[in-house]
Amino acid sequence: MEYVLLIFIFAFGAVIGSFLNVCIYRIPKGLSIAYPPSYCPKCGQRIKPYDLIPVVSYAILGGKCRHCKEPISIRYPIVEALTGIAFVISALAFGYGIELLYSLVLISSLVIISFVDIDEGIILDAALIPIVAVGVIAAAADPSVTWRYVVLGGLAGAGIIGTIYILSLIILKKEGMGIGDIKLMAAVGLLLGWQRTLLAFFIAVYIGAIAGIIMIALKKKDMASEIPFGPFLSIGTAISWWFGYEFINWYLFLA
Repeated sequence: MEYVLLIFIFAFGAVIGSFLNVCIYRIPKGLSIAYPPSYCPKCGQRIKPYDLIPVVSYAILGGKCRHCKEPISIRYPIVEALTGIAFVISALAFGYGIELLYSLVLISSLVIISFVDIDEGIILDAALIPIVAVGVIAAAADPSVTWRYVVLGGLAGAGIIGTIYILSLIILKKEGMGIGDIKLMAAVGLLLGWQRTLLAFFIAVYIGAIAGIIMIALKKKDMASEIPFGPFLSIGTAISWWFGYEFINWYLFLA
């Protein structure tokens, strides 16, 4: 029975991912996410409901628009599948209580943040608002969570990125991090608290370093290239949100 429920959660996540694709494409351009209905960005033809089945429609159409036969970006099924998988991990990590709802909101925001940062090099303020709201609501609803925990988390997130930002300006005469990165980790800190926020940052740095080395080795980037850090912060945040306490307890046990 649990497998059926997880399949449903994956399907639900893929549907949400389809909507997130709309947000990723339209919000930075100042377009409405509600109107007009989904359309091909190449030929402008409206996409029929049977061509909007997450992941499946892309495969059936061979990755091409039914009307103009132009290629559809592989980004669309990736976002749909990624969101579905992340929703399933959230269910496995938290069960089916209120924390799962928090997780779905957080993951959805992080997906938008990541792919918009890849495309546009910005962190959308609109995508940060749900994270802040969840952090505040979660703290207010849980008597065991103090506002000190929330404030310290926000300060830790903003502080560590803000310090790098200031030092980069002083030493390198350029931005090592963006203002958007500072706001992202401040928002995340409200929900994760200072310990898991610091863990999220270190995970992001580790994964970002590996990705950077791989891209340089493949000659996709060079040492002077700027790489959006939002996606790595988002990955670190998700891992720390799901498994942060386990990582911290494991580290303390080894220490």
